[in-house]
Amino acid sequence: NPQFRTLVAAVNLEQGSLEQATMNLQRAIASSPDYAPARRLLAQVQMAQGRPADAQQTLQQAGGDRPTPDLVLMQARAALAAGNAAEATRLLERLESEGVSTEAVRLDLAAAFLQAGRPERALKLLGEAPGDAGAQRERLRLVALAAQDRPAAIKGL
Repeated sequence: NPQFRTLVAAVNLEQGSLEQATMNLQRAIASSPDYAPARRLLAQVQMAQGRPADAQQTLQQAGGDRPTPDLVLMQARAALAAGNAAEATRLLERLESEGVSTEAVRLDLAAAFLQAGRPERALKLLGEAPGDAGAQRERLRLVALAAQDRPAAIKGL
């Protein structure tokens, strides 16, 4: 039963038993290849194991032709963790063009711009972001400013 194995794997992940979680999820996928929740959780396990490229591949298989916005966000985060800023940017900009412009999307997009060596885009995006994102936004802003080598701008924060 893929649902049961996925549930057990979720408990394994919570307990830090990543190898056991992987085994349960692989069995769930083997018995039901189209069961997307197992693939999504496997991607989370792979990210926890420091295998973002594997997580990207797993998430691509989970999404089918019309992945949900949260799945696209997971794909972008895996791409970012794998050092593929161009792919992360493409995915995150797609979300924004589809009207999914959450704080998480904007912060991840700013991080992708920074990773791609485009701090001016990150700064612009962070300056436009509504609401209060707290410490994460400030860290990204400082990194963007440092990447631009504009120490005077830091004083303005």
